[in-house]
Amino acid sequence: MVTDKNGFFSTKDRRAAGDLDEEEGKDNARRQNPFDDLLNEKQISTEALKKRAEQIRCGVFFGTGQFGSKASMIAGAGALPYDTYTIEEMRCENNKGYVLQKFSFTVDEKTRTGTVDLETITDDLITIGTKAKAENTGMNLSAAEKDVKLMDTVSYTNLVPGKEYVLKGKLMDQKTGKELLVNGKPVISQQKFVPEKKDGTVDVEFVFSGAGLAGTSTVVFEDLYENDVNIASHADIHDEGQTIHFPEVKTHAEDRKTKDEVGETHKETTIVDKVNYRNLIPGKEYTVKGVLMDKETGKPVMVKGKKVTSEKKFTAHKADGTVEMSFTFDASSLKGKTTVVFEDLFYEGVKVASHADLSDKDQTVHFPKKPDTPPETPAPPKTGDRTKLLGYIALMLAAGTTAAGIAYKKRQMHKFPEDQDDLKK
Repeated sequence: MVTDKNGFFSTKDRRAAGDLDEEEGKDNARRQNPFDDLLNEKQISTEALKKRAEQIRCGVFFGTGQFGSKASMIAGAGALPYDTYTIEEMRCENNKGYVLQKFSFTVDEKTRTGTVDLETITDDLITIGTKAKAENTGMNLSAAEKDVKLMDTVSYTNLVPGKEYVLKGKLMDQKTGKELLVNGKPVISQQKFVPEKKDGTVDVEFVFSGAGLAGTSTVVFEDLYENDVNIASHADIHDEGQTIHFPEVKTHAEDRKTKDEVGETHKETTIVDKVNYRNLIPGKEYTVKGVLMDKETGKPVMVKGKKVTSEKKFTAHKADGTVEMSFTFDASSLKGKTTVVFEDLFYEGVKVASHADLSDKDQTVHFPKKPDTPPETPAPPKTGDRTKLLGYIALMLAAGTTAAGIAYKKRQMHKFPEDQDDLKK
């Protein structure tokens, strides 16, 4: 049976007498319900009903009674023998997301007027909502590590207790709005359940590799199915409750005095490391912990038997920002060494991001060896070096003047031998 838009249905056969099939005319009854083939459909489409508009006019006529009695069909009329009848709503496009109704009514002497008023029947809306969190943090923040486990708690309302349902979830890339692909495949999960009450919760678990997801956010979409028909969805790409954030940190280290990647080997040397963070949850307190590493050995730098470390707590006022870390230590023993700064970001004691790359130049500070050999003799001036050239010319002129003076004195001594003693003086 199909009601009109006001919920009214008549069992009356509304066809004209000439529209009856020849077979119906002989037997005075239809041998088969024209809608029997739709009884097994998971969802009836509006298009299918439009094609059966003529059949809908056939109405309903029960020709066989409870105890085997038979009645001839009366064209233009319908018949419901005294009995109790059950009406069960079938799934179609117009009631998607609503609870299907099932109820009974009785036809007896009190309903001899031919009308049964079932009053207002309301379909309750089926709803689902989700709350996603990372297993290691207990909130919607996770490290972009190889093994990531997310738990999505789905709350539902107005389900039928004792009936089986299926939740199907998938992860979405918040930036692109498309499915998140890990190794070229979507991240999906599903969970079957049978509710004991009409309202409750179900957990859907997602396990995947988060390597390469630092600095991104993923959103969990969920669909609820009944008999393979989608009856409810929760798919909001901007819903913070459905979102998991993967923080990212990058660093730039330099010597405080030289302002570059070349450090000074003083007894008190300070390396400043600027930690740039991205995709944090604003308003939360975080901790950055850093350690100085020996690039050659890949192990922590040891100064007087201790590691060179630094630690700072901060509150992220925005998702992206910068924190400055200082490492002050005795670098006098690090001549010829190359160091790399490693940084880890923690939330409530759980590591949520890391930057530890021995080959990253931005994290690297080198302490060169100072030369012990004496300075080399300066080379003669090159062509075009006027300053040094003038110096050499002046020196040559001075030497020439001295030589001329000596020669003159020798000549004087040679010409006046009688005055040699005075000249010598």
